[in-house]
Amino acid sequence: MDGSWMVQSPTVKKLCREAFEHLKPGGYFELKSIEHGFFSDDETHKKAIHALEWQQRIIKGRDKLGKPFCGATACAQRMENAGFVNIKIQKSKIPIGPWQEGNKLKQLGNFALLNILNGLEAFSFLVFTQGLQWSMNELQVCLARVRNDLKREELRIYRELYVIYGQKRKVKE
Repeated sequence: MDGSWMVQSPTVKKLCREAFEHLKPGGYFELKSIEHGFFSDDETHKKAIHALEWQQRIIKGRDKLGKPFCGATACAQRMENAGFVNIKIQKSKIPIGPWQEGNKLKQLGNFALLNILNGLEAFSFLVFTQGLQWSMNELQVCLARVRNDLKREELRIYRELYVIYGQKRKVKE
């Protein structure tokens, strides 16, 4: 989980507009977005009950704070609105934990898990304490349960990474 999923729509809109203004004709602009949520191909993510509850609470809390998520589809729309053409979206799966086959994917999964575990409190603090009015103790209990869910080796959870890129129209000669 990186900071990109925390970006709200107005910021992406401004970023796309400024990138478009500063690019030379024919130049490309790229955004990356890790979609909020946990997924699996075998439905094991549904066993991560506390992680799924946390996920829904983050959405609710961000909405209450007036900072809704800007997912890949919305990012692509912001790029189009700014004037970009030839917009493409590429989707990849980022495993959470060492369940994937192959050393590189296992290592990626371990790093992704470590990233989430280390950043969970930072991602949650403002949203839960101000958006949802939770106490620090309530938040810590919730996060401990989420961490336990994400560490379960039988779950084949992944996040979805989107790479969205578009081109500033070339000047006709």
